Amino acid sequence: MKKYLIYAMSLLLAGPAFTSCKNEEDDIFEASPADRLNQAVEDYTNILCAAPNGWVMQYFTNEREPGYIYLMDFDKNTSVKIAANNKWIGNAYKEETSMFEIITDNGPVLTFNTFNDIFHIFSDPDDVPDTEIDNEQGYGHKGDYEFIVMEAKSDYIRLKGKKYSKIIEMRPLEEGKDWETYLTECADFVNTTLSSKIPVYQLHTAEGIYNLAHADYGYFYACKADGDPVTETDFIPFIKDGDGIKFWEAYKGSDEKISVQHFQLNEAGMLACTDEGSTDDYISAPAAVELVASAFPVMTLSVDKNANLERPVLASTSASWRVNLTSFTGSMIQLFDDMNRSISAYRSGQTVRTIDWAYNGSTDRLALTFRTPKYNFNLYFSTKIEDGKAILTYVGGDKNGEVWYSNCDGVQAFAAKLCSAPISVVADNVMNVTKADMSISDADTFSLDIR
Repeated sequence: MKKYLIYAMSLLLAGPAFTSCKNEEDDIFEASPADRLNQAVEDYTNILCAAPNGWVMQYFTNEREPGYIYLMDFDKNTSVKIAANNKWIGNAYKEETSMFEIITDNGPVLTFNTFNDIFHIFSDPDDVPDTEIDNEQGYGHKGDYEFIVMEAKSDYIRLKGKKYSKIIEMRPLEEGKDWETYLTECADFVNTTLSSKIPVYQLHTAEGIYNLAHADYGYFYACKADGDPVTETDFIPFIKDGDGIKFWEAYKGSDEKISVQHFQLNEAGMLACTDEGSTDDYISAPAAVELVASAFPVMTLSVDKNANLERPVLASTSASWRVNLTSFTGSMIQLFDDMNRSISAYRSGQTVRTIDWAYNGSTDRLALTFRTPKYNFNLYFSTKIEDGKAILTYVGGDKNGEVWYSNCDGVQAFAAKLCSAPISVVADNVMNVTKADMSISDADTFSLDIR
């Protein structure tokens, strides 16, 4: 009996302790959920308004458009000045002031709640003007104007589109930087880093090479080099990010064996991936020999206006070059002079003014196009790459080419020289290639300028 009494008394004494612990758990949050949400709204508004030179917003809409850069300066009077420079506002710098607010909607939401011609164009559900396919009515560009605040600090804000769920990032613009100058520099960086004259760029990964076509669109057509471009092409919008670019989301490839998104220029001039686990991956132009001796299969979209849709089509693309006629060395100098003498003898006063070097889609061959003041003709070559060098074989010409080739021994000798030995090719850059130095031998060289 005494034993039971002691046990009962111990339970009575322990009761207050249990009650005290329960009360402490209930007081983890000193403020109510509503108060905490209101405090977040105030804090996020203060962060937005605190950037001395405003914010850089990296804005994405859909997979068939580039990323757009906006500059925004928020004021505590709830006004926001927005600036941009893109094709939808005439490719000119424009700025406009409207209103913003952080509202509560199951969490803090940044809303641009009065119409802004520069910004709301992407969330307008009307049909997008000046597109070949008129089927965007009801959703437009698929852009957002309201964003769930996922994270907000003085140097970084992460948003998520409320309707279309695109991740939007913002960072403060450096103090003293002129807005218009900054936007111009962003466009120039992309245009010089990713040249429209390069037919494809290549993403190098441990899983293989992925071709990235149509960089000048502001989004890539991406496909593994040994894949099927028609069925395996993905679209990757990108945007300038620091001294590099950022994809709109992690690209995993059609087989989902990679994961890359952020790239910065490295000392070698390539765009090196900075994502954890993928730092050995990088983007560069194809090898110089491939640029002068290869065509790349890519997917393009053919517009069927009767059906009001786009159809994927397999095509080949290549770089287009022009021979620098003042760059010949060694025996190439005499061969070029002899070619001009034979051409002039066949047609008085005619000499070669230009020689263009490019893939010819109708013949699936490399074509050298010779132009004189009155005539032009094509000579065709098959090409292959062995041991990093280009091997050319003459296979004939177009109708004019056959005539000039058969009547001008200088043309024959010039073509034979190009086929006489494997050609070593060295480009002047690993990204924005503008020139290729061609060496048939140490003495016999010439150069190509990209067009």
